[in-house]
Amino acid sequence: MLRLPPLPLSRLVTPTDVVYGAGSLAVLKLLDAGRIVVFTRRGQTADRVRALLPGRVEVLSPSWTGEPTLEALQGSIRDVELAGPDWIVAIGGGSVIDGARLVWLTYECPHLDLLQTEKAINVPRLRSRARFCAVPTTAGSGAEASPAVAFEQRSYHGKRIISSPELIPDLVLLDPRLTIQLPASVTVSSALDAFTHAVEGFTSAMQNPLVDGLAVDSARGVAASLAIAVDEPENEAARGELLMAAFRAGTVQAHRIPGLSHAVAHQLGSLGVAHGTANAILLPHVIRMNARHLPTNHRYSELASRAGIGATADDLAEFTERMTHKIGLPTTVRQVVGDASEGTIKLVIAGALKDSCARGNPVPVDELSITALLEAAWG
Repeated sequence: MLRLPPLPLSRLVTPTDVVYGAGSLAVLKLLDAGRIVVFTRRGQTADRVRALLPGRVEVLSPSWTGEPTLEALQGSIRDVELAGPDWIVAIGGGSVIDGARLVWLTYECPHLDLLQTEKAINVPRLRSRARFCAVPTTAGSGAEASPAVAFEQRSYHGKRIISSPELIPDLVLLDPRLTIQLPASVTVSSALDAFTHAVEGFTSAMQNPLVDGLAVDSARGVAASLAIAVDEPENEAARGELLMAAFRAGTVQAHRIPGLSHAVAHQLGSLGVAHGTANAILLPHVIRMNARHLPTNHRYSELASRAGIGATADDLAEFTERMTHKIGLPTTVRQVVGDASEGTIKLVIAGALKDSCARGNPVPVDELSITALLEAAWG
């Protein structure tokens, strides 16, 4: 991978290999590796991996739960160092893939201070000891296509982000069979996270025409397949379309900074609001707020039309609300966290203003606009 300096040009960086299709997990048998470490929380998947890779795999349960913290990662870091793999495979949702990438980064660079590595320039070259494979089991975060890794720090309100093309996986396996057992609530909240990546990416202040089509295809895929996946949980075609939509949206997010929904959702995570749920609540309000700006309104309308969702910004917002109501996801922040103190609101506002995603919003934001958004979304 070229280590290009910052350029005033569009760029597209993707995983080296992406394999799609039912049963694609079996590609793991083809890895040129003497020792493979696999992170997964799924017992059945662990058994299947052991059968695929007899004698050369160590299956580990992640030492972290939920969003990774540096403290919680230490057990897995020690396990990987002892195993000495030449491939690390993460099978799970976004938090599993992100945590495993941080473990991989530490395995490659054991003396690296991750708290001083938030700028891409601080991430050294990887792959001297191992390569990385991501196998998503939810269709939402797009972590499998992303150069960014999120983690939580106890002394820091909100998420910390390390971003570098070095962190993009070498291999991605998109196997819809691994998503069939997901409950409807996870299916919808994950897909609406991907939908938010597509919508905020398409309208981002950071332009990159190389990924516009991916944003459209992602939004179209979610709109066409999500209700089917909820009503027919074992429909592999619908599940596969959602996986591809999430991958495309993750690629969009990797190349265009998302907007205000993500900036605030990152802060709500520290209050216990799951990321997909937060975006499902926030996105309709953000769309309607931004749509007051005529050029952004036109951009929303273009996306709605090209993705087959309607013809207006409000059609995008209403699709999100319709899917949220379909399975009874929370529609307000209050339903998840209750009332908030004035101090908590101030922390959320301050964190959102500092969040890099706020700079991607197509309309400039300030304390007043974020306060208005929170008042609308809190309920």
